[in-house]
Amino acid sequence: MTIKLKNIGLLSVSCLLMVSCSTEPIKPPTDKAFLTKNHVPEKSDSDIAGTIFSRGEEAYKKGDYAIAFKWFSQAAEQGHAVAQKNLGTMYAKGYGVAQNHQESFKWYRKAAEQGYAMAQFNLGTNYLTGEGVTQNDQEAAKWFRKAAEQGYTMAQINLGVMYKNGKGVPQNHQKAVKWYRKAAEQGLAPAQFYLGASYHNGEGVAQNRQEAVKWYRKAAEQGIVEAESRLKKLGAE
Repeated sequence: MTIKLKNIGLLSVSCLLMVSCSTEPIKPPTDKAFLTKNHVPEKSDSDIAGTIFSRGEEAYKKGDYAIAFKWFSQAAEQGHAVAQKNLGTMYAKGYGVAQNHQESFKWYRKAAEQGYAMAQFNLGTNYLTGEGVTQNDQEAAKWFRKAAEQGYTMAQINLGVMYKNGKGVPQNHQKAVKWYRKAAEQGLAPAQFYLGASYHNGEGVAQNRQEAVKWYRKAAEQGIVEAESRLKKLGAE
């Protein structure tokens, strides 16, 4: 039995455990703790910029957003990519500074052009939604690809969905499956669901019930309700 998926939309972070609400784009994480977690300066950063960034990071953890903004700004001006991304997020969310999507876009671009995957994903999201810049699906796909090629899972699934729907790129179900798989193998639940659906429907890959069940089950184990429903319909609870 083939179950047709509706025209798949790009996911929002709030929908990562609810595939049925997948009509919005994946957006950058909004949890304030995520802003600096696990993103310490790399050894190649200049000592000065790295020290300044660390001060911003400490201030941010304490909730001193205005002070954090000051230090991140100084480090960003010296070319510190993570500080540039953080500055973009603070402008986007209005943390320690008046919300300004154009400034957010500016700093995301600076970090993205240095090859920082999270900033590339954020920049792609801006182009996709038209936030701080003129909406442009081709540019969105371009920046999602750059982040996806570095292994950034949310960019991988977004790029897959864009190939699925022919949005910003020529429609290509095989390439959609390729990017779903990359994210799925890293454990991203919605990508596991989409990969299962691809096997279920034989879209972009040979139809294979066993593989469909395998990936639906992985998604279900992470709380994707629709995956549980598909397993029941396949008699593979």
